[in-house]
Amino acid sequence: MDLGLIRNVIGAAPLTDLVACRGELAAIQHVRSLLDAREMRVAVRLDELA
Repeated sequence: MDLGLIRNVIGAAPLTDLVACRGELAAIQHVRSLLDAREMRVAVRLDELA
């Protein structure tokens, strides 16, 4: 996972008004759920390999 790329994407979104902030918050919550699902898949795979 390219964490530098993720940092650039996160920092690029301007927080200029209420609509922009709400949209960014919704995007962050969505990405968090995707990362949670990925974490579970990685944990399961680690258990399989151990």
